Amino acid sequence: MFHFRRIIFWVHLILAIPAALLVANMCATGILLAFREEIIALSDAASARAPAPTPDARPLSVDELLEKTKAAGPEMRPLSLRFFNDPDKAVLAVVGRGKFFYINPYTGEIKQPGARATRAFMDGVAQWHRWLRFDGENRAIGKQITGAASIAFLLLIVTGLVVWFPRHLHWRRFRLGLFFNHNLHGRTREWNWHNVFGFWFSPLLVVLILTALPISYRWANDLIFTLSGEPVPQMGPPGMSPPKDGFPKFATSGSLLSKDALLKETRRQFPNWENITLFPFGPRPQGRPTGATGARPVGATRPVAVPRPPVPAASDVPSPASSSSRASRPNRRERGGRPDHPTRQETPAPALAAVSPVMLQIQEKGRFPQFSNVQAHLNPYTGEVLRKETFADYSTGRKIRTWARFLHTGEAFGPVGKAVALLASLAGLFLVYTGIALLYRRLRAKLRKHST
Repeated sequence: MFHFRRIIFWVHLILAIPAALLVANMCATGILLAFREEIIALSDAASARAPAPTPDARPLSVDELLEKTKAAGPEMRPLSLRFFNDPDKAVLAVVGRGKFFYINPYTGEIKQPGARATRAFMDGVAQWHRWLRFDGENRAIGKQITGAASIAFLLLIVTGLVVWFPRHLHWRRFRLGLFFNHNLHGRTREWNWHNVFGFWFSPLLVVLILTALPISYRWANDLIFTLSGEPVPQMGPPGMSPPKDGFPKFATSGSLLSKDALLKETRRQFPNWENITLFPFGPRPQGRPTGATGARPVGATRPVAVPRPPVPAASDVPSPASSSSRASRPNRRERGGRPDHPTRQETPAPALAAVSPVMLQIQEKGRFPQFSNVQAHLNPYTGEVLRKETFADYSTGRKIRTWARFLHTGEAFGPVGKAVALLASLAGLFLVYTGIALLYRRLRAKLRKHST
């Protein structure tokens, strides 16, 4: 048993030497990122506010807001508009990944987001946390390094708990590793801190590490779906797409409702709404061409690709002789009508419906999990909800993957969860500090012994 503990101790020590700085980087940046959204929102509060100019002022219609963005330039064409259940809050218009602006719902005035210095600082911290500040194609390298550091940190926690466990089962020995002793100094104090932080925060740190692995490694992401007995979903850019079984069918008689009428109907059917995201230019056309495979993630905005006509057979390709003799033939205008090609037929493109259901994303007050939302497909003619998808409708693999994403940041449980994640990151930083201090004192004692 003594030799086993000694082997585990040296494994712990050897892993800690190369991983210490990387773990310290992830813990320190994790502390700064814990309340990232709240810090940015506080700094950006002035731009996000748009109080009514007069008590009886009425907001502009969605089409009028879109006209304002169109007049500002083609780069301001919004992919989505988010409306908040607060009359003094501006409309959030998203134009791309990480690119957005605010629109005054009463005047149509466009405001660029404020707090640029704060946002740039937080973006830089996030780059250090995820990719060690690597940019471009080198981000994959940084991602692999931080992923390997996470695995090393997990092994450090496991081996540390083995070393922590007392050799003799006495309460006095357990107490030395469970509670702080303020009467200690030097090496014994750092040993006490290292043991106490490691024991109490190891479960939280294990959760943070395990939920980081699907972010760093594709195999970890795929493993979630494989263990859930589900096919691994295809990766793709975010956006809107029809569900796997196609868009819900609806009657196309009558006239289309305006975007404002659809918003009004959505507010009526979801009275507890907190914010509603509208995709003003809609999802891709309804239906998929025959032979198309793979469904893009819900939200994709790319149009359906129309398959090309089949390549003609070799016998259908005219020879040089026939091409030269064709010059003596009358052209189409002289003959009138189209030339007759008995062996080649035009393949018509598959017909796609011109109108698709309108998709909206709704976040309701008091929702659980707090990161969940409702995706609703509405009949563009009547406003009827044709399909409603909530977090409860997700597959098991998708639920686990979504939970992992928001458990890692603490967002799964709101501000309380973020505070817990911050404390766990702070404990990880203390583990690195006390571990380096213990190693330094150990090496210094060895050098002194050797010199004497």
